[in-house]
Amino acid sequence: LFRSKKLSSDKFEIHEERTLKEATEDARKTLGLEEHVPLDCCRLVKYDDFYDSLECSFEKCENVAVSELFGGAKPYYTFDLLLETKSPEATFKVYKPGGVTMKAHLFDVDEETVSEPVTIRVNLSDTVSDLAKAVAEAFQVSHEKLRLCTEMSYRDVVLLNSLKKTLKSEGFYKTGKLFAEAKGEDVKLFADSKFCKLANEWVNLFSMTVQFYEDGSDGDVNEVETDGNEKKGDVKTFSIRTDRRITLQKFKEDKRADMIGLSAEKFRIFRFYGGNQEYEVTRLDDTMSMFPEDGTIVVRSGRALKPGEFRVKIHSFDFRAAEPIKFMFDLIIVKGSTVADCKREIADELDKRNIEAPLDRLRLRKKSWHNPGTIWLNNQVFNDDIQLYNNFDVLYEILSEPERMQSVGRLLLYLRRWKPSTYTFDHFEEVIIDFSSPKKLKEKISSLSGIPLDQVEFAKGRGTFPCDVSVLEIQEDLDWNPTVTSLNTWPLYIHDDGAVVFYRDRTEKPMVLSEEKRKEIVREESTKLAKATSRYTSHRKEKPLKIYTDASPRESPAPSAAADDRKST
Repeated sequence: LFRSKKLSSDKFEIHEERTLKEATEDARKTLGLEEHVPLDCCRLVKYDDFYDSLECSFEKCENVAVSELFGGAKPYYTFDLLLETKSPEATFKVYKPGGVTMKAHLFDVDEETVSEPVTIRVNLSDTVSDLAKAVAEAFQVSHEKLRLCTEMSYRDVVLLNSLKKTLKSEGFYKTGKLFAEAKGEDVKLFADSKFCKLANEWVNLFSMTVQFYEDGSDGDVNEVETDGNEKKGDVKTFSIRTDRRITLQKFKEDKRADMIGLSAEKFRIFRFYGGNQEYEVTRLDDTMSMFPEDGTIVVRSGRALKPGEFRVKIHSFDFRAAEPIKFMFDLIIVKGSTVADCKREIADELDKRNIEAPLDRLRLRKKSWHNPGTIWLNNQVFNDDIQLYNNFDVLYEILSEPERMQSVGRLLLYLRRWKPSTYTFDHFEEVIIDFSSPKKLKEKISSLSGIPLDQVEFAKGRGTFPCDVSVLEIQEDLDWNPTVTSLNTWPLYIHDDGAVVFYRDRTEKPMVLSEEKRKEIVREESTKLAKATSRYTSHRKEKPLKIYTDASPRESPAPSAAADDRKST
């Protein structure tokens, strides 16, 4: 029988003309099983790694090319493969599409132990009675006293006692967790049974991997990291089991000695989101159910946040630079502090790095994705005028002259001239306006550039700062000279600081490009685009075809609320 605990996985490359039998032999070799498992005791089945679901087996297809079975050669697939093994005397079961893959545990209520899960695959049309027989066969126990319960919504367990009901009518779909007990108990209500108690504890336990990074410091208020995702210091990796119902505060208190030997206030916990980004978890009243099962958390030494504190990321911003935004360090901002207070702390931190930042020339603003956002005034208060949240991003600029943005109701724009006669751009110009009239913006552009007012045309840049656009496309691609009465209406929507506005002289004729010059421009822009893309790439995990194999079961102690099954690696 196939056991569901995965032992290993690996990327698998196979030529499309290879047969299924040849692919099975290659997979067995890839996973290092050729000397341990005979070829006729192995088979490849279609597998869904996300749901841990056996999708289907390939019956009588040993000599069929994998291109026909897998839908041709592709850079990635929507499924994986699992190498299933059996003993020589056993028979592989047929997995029809649309079945249910169950992870079944057998409890011993007397000894309070639970087996490792056995994977059982059944059909939605099967009854609860059919399921009980399959479970009894898998664990080699009698089905006469067998009781089954399953995890339903909100992690409640429900007794499956309607033997004639189909699995579909009981709410099963693609996968499910199943708990079995074969000795029986002398209780009237399932809710009062030891079986129910053990199952409830088990469904609320989950495993996760902990990566603990030690930097050897006690974690001052404003610790410094050179990159938002850099792993600093020594790392320890281990697995733990914990109850998803406990709070983050309780988890930190329970695990602090065992895990890292630091008090709860001296380490921080992070979780991963899309793009493999780390985000600090700070709400101590939230439960551990926020973390995914079999996921990874990162623990870093450093002072944990106190009530009313927010940890933000500080980035430098220079609109003239090839890389305008650079991460610098983390900073803790206290609720109720002012922008002026924050400037002083940033200036002190920059001074430690030999960077001069006079307070009257230090500008702070919100970072919106990869764009410079709203500029903040000195008297504005965090969490009153400026809403704060953890993992907030702040930009600072060191200006060449004292700050000119001294009141609300003004907008800062970045103007850039496009010259079609030379297929070039001028440098950015920073301008501050106190109006929303497109006509007045044209007047401002005319006074700065010397272009006659009636010849000025402008268009809002697209995308993230600096709104790069090909010189081969800008003349026609942007929405030039839109007919609007206000800058904050479609298609401009200029209503916050940081918008990029291109402008041109409408009478300036485009240069006639030779084919060689056009190719040269394409090459230069492709190189520039590749560099820009590398800065903002989302490191999402690709999904090549993978193969998995299985392991044998072992008996484990039944869980308790304080269970901690750790394995150092």
